[in-house]
Parts: sequence; C-alpha cells; structure tokens
Amino acid sequence: MLIALRQEQPDRLPAAVHQWQPYHLNKYLGGIDDLTAFRRFGLDASIPCFPASVPDSAEWREEVRTGPAGDGRTIEHHVIHAPGGQIRYKVERHAVTAWVTEHLVKHPEDVDLIDRYMPIPRLDKAAVAAAYDRLGDDGILRGFVGGFRADAGRTPRNCLAYRT
Repeated sequence: MLIALRQEQPDRLPAAVHQWQPYHLNKYLGGIDDLTAFRRFGLDASIPCFPASVPDSAEWREEVRTGPAGDGRTIEHHVIHAPGGQIRYKVERHAVTAWVTEHLVKHPEDVDLIDRYMPIPRLDKAAVAAAYDRLGDDGILRGFVGGFRADAGRTPRNCLAYRT
C-alpha cells in the first residue's frame, strides 16, 4: 500500500478491508485487535486513528441519555446545550455497528450555534505517535480531527480550523 501511494510499482495488489468491526474481531477472531487481524491475513493495514475529542466547555455541554430501542438495539439521545439554544441528534447501536438516526443540523441556526460555541477539537499527538510506531511499515493510519468552528483570529467564519 505504501509503495502504491508513492506511485511506485508494488509487488502485489494493495488490498485491505476498510476497517475491522469490533463485533467481527470479538466473535470470529477471538478478540484480537485490528492490526493483529490485518497481519494475520497478510493484508496491508488501514488503521483508524481518531484521537481527538470535543471537550465540554462553559459554552458547549453535551448530555447523552441511552435507552433501549428494541430488538437488542440501544438509542442515544444527544442534547448539546449552548448559550444560544440547544441542538439534538440521535445514534442507534446494536452488536454489529452504530448509525445516526437524527442528524445534528436541522435548521440554519444550528450551524450558527456550532460555529459560535463548539470547542475546537484537540489532537492527542502522543496517541497518534504511539499508533504510528506500533503500525510501522505494515500500512497506514487513517484519521482526521473534526470540527466546524472557525478560529476567529486566523480563519474566516465557517472554515475548518484545528489546534494541535
């Protein structure tokens, strides 16, 4: 995979699964982690690495309530409290995966709340370095630091900005 990314000719077809789901790793592979699974099957690793989070702040507080949704599913009701109002979204889960059932942005004002009050995510550089060191030359780390709020001192309104 790394050879192909350098636009050189690989000695085999670069192949990988998008990502291993914890359900599959636990149920069928004895609880091994994703990197071990890639190595076991001789695939180039594509490891998700998202060590960043949006912390609560005085202006952005997320409340999560979880309850049953039937058929072994659970539903998470997320409410984000900001000085200018509240925004909500929902996530359902079952043993295999999770999916969004109610999106965060439903009205133009929701974007304004995110832009004005959402804290800028902070990247955990040590976690990225540790994952990179463990991976070695066996593949790539996939990731991003998400966020919608502009850093008013450096970028225009509604641009993506990250602090590290």
